[in-house]
Amino acid sequence: MIRPVPKPKRRRLKPTRRRRNEFSRELRLEIFLENDGICQQCGGIGTEIHHVMPRARGGRGVKTNALLVCAPCHRQIHDNNDLLNDWIRHYKSFYGDDFYKDRWDKD
Repeated sequence: MIRPVPKPKRRRLKPTRRRRNEFSRELRLEIFLENDGICQQCGGIGTEIHHVMPRARGGRGVKTNALLVCAPCHRQIHDNNDLLNDWIRHYKSFYGDDFYKDRWDKD
């Protein structure tokens, strides 16, 4: 009887897309502290991190793609495509065209 060759156990060189799209706990805290917990849309209490470039369009969980907002503003940004595009244009002017990419996208 021939036994199958076991698959070698090694770590992935590139994280999965799901992992690349998530904001880490450390990054969430850093973003919250940098913005003093203030919603960048209305000035209220920021409780959520918004992907400026949505994950569906390739937006990654990187600091330059993060926007601290409150829940109502987060919903408003997702419901209003013009508002979303305004934030995208703002971040492009501030961070450059690749603001939403991570190091694996830039290689």
